[in-house]
Amino acid sequence: MRHELGGTFSLYIFLGPVPSNPRGWCFDQALEGSFDVYTMSTCPPGKEDAITQGFVYLDDAITKRLGPRSTELERETIIQFLRKNTS
Repeated sequence: MRHELGGTFSLYIFLGPVPSNPRGWCFDQALEGSFDVYTMSTCPPGKEDAITQGFVYLDDAITKRLGPRSTELERETIIQFLRKNTS
């Protein structure tokens, strides 16, 4: 995917609704993190399928929304929360 998009890109992770105007994304309260992928204009031979991975830590965001005892919640409760609120 990183070469299919034709250049460097960022993924923004929101817990809540995504603002309609992208210019406000970086300042929105629902933005919990981003992941940036930097690409080259030409890919070295054999590297086209290289895997890119990254992390956006959501622990603080979940605690802020579900309370300080969120670490005691069942795994399925957290998964349902993320499915409902991640954009």
